[in-house]
Amino acid sequence: MGYKVKVISNNADKERLKMTILESFPDYVMTINFDPLISEICTEIRKKYISWCVDTPQYTVYQKEALNDVNYIFMYDEEIVEGLKTKGLKKIFYMPIAVNVNRLASLRLSDDEKEAYECDISFIGNLTMSEYSQYIKGSLTNQTSDYIDGLIQKQHEDISFFHLKDDCTQELVNKINNEITSYRIQGAVLLREKEKLSFLLGREQSFQERIIYLTIINEVFKDKNVKVYGNELWKDYTSSYFGHADYYQSMPKIMKSTKINLNITRTFVESGLPLRIFDVLGAGGFLLTNYKKGLEYNFKVGTDFIIYRDLQDLIEIIKYYLLHDKERKEISNNGFETVKRYHTYDLRLREIMNIVKATELGE
Repeated sequence: MGYKVKVISNNADKERLKMTILESFPDYVMTINFDPLISEICTEIRKKYISWCVDTPQYTVYQKEALNDVNYIFMYDEEIVEGLKTKGLKKIFYMPIAVNVNRLASLRLSDDEKEAYECDISFIGNLTMSEYSQYIKGSLTNQTSDYIDGLIQKQHEDISFFHLKDDCTQELVNKINNEITSYRIQGAVLLREKEKLSFLLGREQSFQERIIYLTIINEVFKDKNVKVYGNELWKDYTSSYFGHADYYQSMPKIMKSTKINLNITRTFVESGLPLRIFDVLGAGGFLLTNYKKGLEYNFKVGTDFIIYRDLQDLIEIIKYYLLHDKERKEISNNGFETVKRYHTYDLRLREIMNIVKATELGE
């Protein structure tokens, strides 16, 4: 794009990091995800700071530094963008994630790799125990614990909407904080305590959801080849665990070799599309994913991939596409062509810089 780029580590202390940035004399400083310290430094030295946020929940973007006027914040979840605008952020923009199609398309599998990675159904993703189960649940009264279990069950029963965002009240926060001593639910300048609780319970619900889904898939498709890749916590919950998948090498090869790549976007990600979606399509894999409205903005649903609405729908769709190879391959080809045309990093970065420049002109 014509920019001279210098990559620096942000592991140094503030003053050393500030001097390193100043010595580079940049027009812009950019990070993946928002870093309050970088924003603070850029404010002091009056440099434009661009951050592209690709995680939820990203608690740093709710700190006071997010209001600094040097910031240009790009978020992959439009719901969060709109919410933060109401809290005073002016230069925050919706920007989906992207994929390096050229790199993925160039990867070739050896015969041994084909044999190792081929499977009917795969899920690639870590299983992360929530803060709720680690620090909160064990200290609650039975009444409060049962009530929260009911909220989580309600969310399990309808994954089309993030119910926990409305169900988590300040009254519930106060009740929890009064019952526990080792952990306190705390908000931030731009994050109310009840919003923080909804993220905590959302992480717990998603933790359970992944276990439930993969357990049932294993039971229903016990005569098929099902593989789960991720962190070692999966060992406690499934016999289909096949270890860690290296992002740059083994993961795209697994996606290429899998008949049905499953994506389970966490419930608290209301409209954002996780990197897994773009990686599967960029690798030429067939994608089966739960619904998020961001899918409709960026793809042709039913043409580029298939969505499921609930667990029973998921099971029926898997059964169908395991029997219809031609349709499955046509859909995976469509998805690949779409990301190749509309969702590459060079296109995204051009769009980011065009927005930054246009915003600068209007200031």
